[in-house]
Amino acid sequence: KILYIHQDTISNLSGIYVIDTNGLNNTLIINGYQYNPDWSPDGNWIVFSNAGHIHKIKLNGDSLTQLTFSGNNFFPSWSNDGDWISYESNYQSPNGAGFYYIWKMKTDGSNNIRIGLDTLTGSRQSDWAADKIVHIRFYSEPEICIMDPDGLNVNRITFSNSLKDSPKLTLNGSTIVFFVQNSGPTFQVWSINTNGTNLRQLTSSQGYSPNLSPDGETIVFTDSSPNNGKLWKMSKDGVNKIQLTH
Repeated sequence: KILYIHQDTISNLSGIYVIDTNGLNNTLIINGYQYNPDWSPDGNWIVFSNAGHIHKIKLNGDSLTQLTFSGNNFFPSWSNDGDWISYESNYQSPNGAGFYYIWKMKTDGSNNIRIGLDTLTGSRQSDWAADKIVHIRFYSEPEICIMDPDGLNVNRITFSNSLKDSPKLTLNGSTIVFFVQNSGPTFQVWSINTNGTNLRQLTSSQGYSPNLSPDGETIVFTDSSPNNGKLWKMSKDGVNKIQLTH
């Protein structure tokens, strides 16, 4: 199944949805303007951000629980073992409320620990997989980095000085997908190995907010070209594109 958000300014249909990988059985989980959803490893829970705070809800729509109560908090991601959730927050930011850093907490909202320790660049958009956390740090431009779950051993992956966004890591920790903003409102999906090799552009029209299947063989993304905005999938090398939502 694929977890995604739908935004609709005309009708009251915005919210978090789940759809089968063949585009069937499209199901609303929670209504409203929710953001950054991520699965629990067992597939029974969804964590997401709403109104600047992290929440979780069961896949069947029960047990909605708010997990953060201070600062502004976004981009939650569940650890592989199911025990932790990483997220970004400006709470107690050493450089002021405009700077965000990655934190982690237990899945009940306890034991909040700031693990984005670089006070000069800030750290955002975490994705936790393979006992590593891929994220964005800010140099002359946002660049993709990986660190250990305790915030140590930071490794910068990209050096391309372009506007990179929303990196996602394969479960085996070998590949990262992300999107790049070029001049104007033009976005493309790219991938790179976690050792910094094999940087590739995967979309030629427009592609936004990609994510990977658990086996790393399929990428789901939004076609961001005018009058599209639909959910698509493609193979990891950028071919065999199939539209999923209509």
